[in-house]
Amino acid sequence: MQTLQQVENYTALSERASEYLLAVIRSKPDAVICLATGATPLLTYHYLVEKIH
Repeated sequence: MQTLQQVENYTALSERASEYLLAVIRSKPDAVICLATGATPLLTYHYLVEKIH
């Protein structure tokens, strides 16, 4: 079930999004994930890489 979550700022949003993506990847390693391009998701991807390494 989807829920609406409010966060303080872009940094908090990026942190939460990276946690969500990592949880999906760990729970279903063969998941197909379509990632957005552009500058908006860059901090999310940065946090995701940090968590994986």
